[in-house]
Amino acid sequence: MATPSTTEAPAYEAVILAGGQGSRMGHVEKGLQAWRGQPLFRHAQALLARQSPPPQRIWLNANRHGDTYALGALTVLPDCRAGFAGPLAGMEAGLQVCTQPWLLCIPCDMPLLPADLAATLFAAVTGGAPAAYAIAAGRAQPVCCLLQRDLLASLTATLDQGHGKVLGWLGTVGAVPATFDDARPFTNFNTLAELQGSSESTP
Repeated sequence: MATPSTTEAPAYEAVILAGGQGSRMGHVEKGLQAWRGQPLFRHAQALLARQSPPPQRIWLNANRHGDTYALGALTVLPDCRAGFAGPLAGMEAGLQVCTQPWLLCIPCDMPLLPADLAATLFAAVTGGAPAAYAIAAGRAQPVCCLLQRDLLASLTATLDQGHGKVLGWLGTVGAVPATFDDARPFTNFNTLAELQGSSESTP
């Protein structure tokens, strides 16, 4: 099992999950919606670069507008299965191409995620767990998770069986929680009104 060392920087890649249909945003492409003058996927890309250490490679999971996303110098990964199967399908796509022992997954609609996200998740798995997910102020944020690359077979089997709940699957593989005291960095935007209101009011 690839348990990260406490003395060496862990080797990992990251995937930005933007493969949904944006149904609560009127079916627009969520990752391309502007917040503070930049599309959401650009904010996700920047926050990953601020991690310590940063990922060795950043992928972007999207099922539409791949050419536009590619302008951000990111490799675009569509889901490996039809039907917009949710964030687990994006994680599956990321694990299929990941060349490092670990994959960090984040959604495209949380532009305030903390700079210690990766470090805190890695600290949670030092005991040998194969995965970790964020809990902020007592609320699980399972799409912000760190996955061992070897979990691909389990994830594929889960999706093949028609299951799509991220937290449920994480529980079956023995994922551990990583605690964050402040919930504000985990604010996500589900509607255009939320996005626009936050852009105007958040300092």
